[in-house]
Amino acid sequence: MEVLKEKRQKGSVCVEVFKNRIRLRWTHERERHCLYPGLPNNEISYKAALKLASRLELDIACDNFDPTLAKYKSSEQSKKEKKVKQEIDVKPSLSVVSLFNQFTDHKSRYLYRRSLEKYYSLTTYLKKYFQNTLASAIAPKDAEAFIEWLKPKLEPITLKERIVLLRACWNWAIKESLLTNNPWEDLPSRIKIPPRQQPKPFSKKELSKILAAFESHEYYNHYLSYVTFRMLTGVRVSEASGLRWSDVRDDFSSIWIGSSLARGDRKSTKTNKARTIPCNQQLKDLLKSIKPKDAKPDDLVFPSREGSYIDDNNFNKRAWKTCLAIGRTLPMI
Repeated sequence: MEVLKEKRQKGSVCVEVFKNRIRLRWTHERERHCLYPGLPNNEISYKAALKLASRLELDIACDNFDPTLAKYKSSEQSKKEKKVKQEIDVKPSLSVVSLFNQFTDHKSRYLYRRSLEKYYSLTTYLKKYFQNTLASAIAPKDAEAFIEWLKPKLEPITLKERIVLLRACWNWAIKESLLTNNPWEDLPSRIKIPPRQQPKPFSKKELSKILAAFESHEYYNHYLSYVTFRMLTGVRVSEASGLRWSDVRDDFSSIWIGSSLARGDRKSTKTNKARTIPCNQQLKDLLKSIKPKDAKPDDLVFPSREGSYIDDNNFNKRAWKTCLAIGRTLPMI
């Protein structure tokens, strides 16, 4: 240890150099104190250290001494120490699963129930892979290993969506001072989504066969008007399922598409833009034929057989899949 050349009286603050760094050392109320002001070992810094020592001595003499030493540190030094403290004080008991559950709870205030399904799905994978692993222990190599484990289980586009969620979760945790770094930050961009060929549209003859299959089916003929409407308009499944009679002009001249209904959640359209569809004669006749005399404005135009909304997932797996298979066996119309 090298002590700077100016000696100070007993009980005063000593300015010295330790490992080529200036530090101040003193004793107050039988307790030893040490302060590194973050100054390099040179003449200018030495003079600054002497001024700081005098300030400390004055505060001690006037009973204004700050035992936390915060008032004697520069703003830059305080920022650095705060950052180090955050790294040390990261909640050690917060597991990957617990962190993501907190993030999901936070997002649940803003998202629709169906949108949250992807969060719940990802939680299942996190439990299987990370179990009780601490969130603060996840390094980039651990994040990459999780992606490799998840690859065989998900389509590339779904995999990328899930990793984007994890990146958002860690960014939120950093903002909330729960974590200090994000191992997922650069990973979504590394997941390449191969181009997919668009499905070929049905020909008019194929559409006629599908409609014939619905019309002749003992159970699924209830959905003939729903399928016909979608074929005539090209609206999204959730838009057709959510259509109410208040969205249809009284004279059936047009339809307003401004909301959608999926898994029981009504929200805006996928593009968040409303639009109006003019009705040709075929569409007018269809709507006239299915509108009940006692229809209320909020009644669904296309309810399920049970009188509720049409669950698109259930419809596709059962009604559509069944009638599509039947339609393919029918002779050309």
